[in-house]
Amino acid sequence: MPKRLLKLHDWGLRFIGPLLLFMLAFSSCDKKNGEDGNIPTSPEKFRQLTEAGFRSLIQTTDFDAADTAFVFISPNGTRVKINGSCLRKNDQAVSGTVTLEFYDAFLTRDMLLANKATMGRNSSGELEPMKTGGQFYINVKQNGEALSITCPVKVASNTLLTGNYDPQMTAWDGFFTNGNLVWEPATSWTIAMGEQGRTYQMEFPGFGWFNCDKLYADPRPKTPLTIQVPTAYADASIVYAIIKDEPHSLGLAAYGVWPVGIELYLVFVTEENGQYKWLSREVTVTNGHTESFDPSQATIGSKEQLTTFLNSLD
Repeated sequence: MPKRLLKLHDWGLRFIGPLLLFMLAFSSCDKKNGEDGNIPTSPEKFRQLTEAGFRSLIQTTDFDAADTAFVFISPNGTRVKINGSCLRKNDQAVSGTVTLEFYDAFLTRDMLLANKATMGRNSSGELEPMKTGGQFYINVKQNGEALSITCPVKVASNTLLTGNYDPQMTAWDGFFTNGNLVWEPATSWTIAMGEQGRTYQMEFPGFGWFNCDKLYADPRPKTPLTIQVPTAYADASIVYAIIKDEPHSLGLAAYGVWPVGIELYLVFVTEENGQYKWLSREVTVTNGHTESFDPSQATIGSKEQLTTFLNSLD
């Protein structure tokens, strides 16, 4: 069975956003299970599935652009305050009804369903897993057209959702590479303690992806993971890395470096007939670690069934 080895070494090169370098190798065995690309999914179908998962978690609401102190509170209790007079379309002030799109996630399961991991770039330029105090997406549209804003968007999130206030939490901006979200330290906004430690107070400089996070900061030696999947699934699947006993972190197994000795759940996820298809494995990372996944052994189910499975992980 031909397999594509997804082994990513992050050398910290940057142009616009992060640049990630893949090392690809191939091995072969008997011709079966999609060598010719005849598999029950495709990169586009998988992208549609993950996008649907993300969209299912977005909250939307309309408000008047004349409102200078519009406040939205998410189901997680996150407060978003927007000055509508600062909204702009083609550099012109906006009037009338506008629509807020807002996503916040604090738990591994929600981040996985949305395909929004917590991998952050360290001081050496490598990607490492992070623990989140909340990741956020904010956008405002009018008649389907994205708007900009000239003053900060104020957000307050509940620290109890991720285990009380942590002064090591810092600000991160989100960028996309190869369709996956990764994070870099923010330079235009910071995080402050609010309400005697009950909230993280943030002022985002505009719309987009923002994160209140900290690097996992494990002192042990680090190693990249080599992940093997059949070649035809290379662009139609993701292998996530979930740190055991850490419900506020979601890694991308083939990205960055991982502490030797850390215990992970590796979860292969793909699509079949509009449903999720997943296969998990519990591992302890060794130096030069390699794992192989056979999609024929995976479980097929709905978003709710995948959520139930993710909730069963410790």
